[in-house]
Amino acid sequence: MVRLVGATFATGAFGTYATEQDVRQLLLGYDLSALGGEAAVTERIQRLLPQTKAALDRAANRDFELHEGDSLTVDGTGHSWLFLFRYGRAPVLRVNSLVVNGEAVDSSRYVVYDREGYLRLVDNQADFFANPAGGPSPAFPKGAQNVTVSLDWGYVLVPDDIVLAQAKLVGAELLTEAGGGLSGGVESQQIGDYKVTYGTQGAYAGVIARWLDDVRRTVGEHRRLGLATL
Repeated sequence: MVRLVGATFATGAFGTYATEQDVRQLLLGYDLSALGGEAAVTERIQRLLPQTKAALDRAANRDFELHEGDSLTVDGTGHSWLFLFRYGRAPVLRVNSLVVNGEAVDSSRYVVYDREGYLRLVDNQADFFANPAGGPSPAFPKGAQNVTVSLDWGYVLVPDDIVLAQAKLVGAELLTEAGGGLSGGVESQQIGDYKVTYGTQGAYAGVIARWLDDVRRTVGEHRRLGLATL
């Protein structure tokens, strides 16, 4: 059993990872005149940024924001490891406190593996660290909702490849419209539940397909598996 407190996957500042400037930098050299003037291009980008940010989060089954003051309460399993990443808490920036059976555990009694997203007990002096199997390694005692971790996790800076992936997703949409819409045959590609449809005979069809492949690959590299059922 697991109880999640304060673990919201909220939208970040302005609901985006990439900025308008990121998108425009990517599109330098492409003719966007079919979209209208500069104001029209800006409006289209601004509308697409929150949509594509949300699409990347859903496809990756995670977000890439900073989560401070989060709290996670889980059942003790009788093992020395607590896999925070299984509950979406990774990377771990700092463990603020660990409470087991209502008792605070000193930070010297566990090690935090920040990038991997888990912690391990290293001291069995306290009674509740006793290994039920009788071995030398300490263990979280089995119980219901008896282990609580308060922590900060996530990203202070969004990964560069995620920023680029969002810029490419927005760029693919703009090039579809600027390059002739759905001229010729129609091709669709999915990024999670987000679909981009473009014309195979459009001026930028090859670029669009390549960018969407890049986005899908980046999302796949960052994708988190579903929550653990321990």
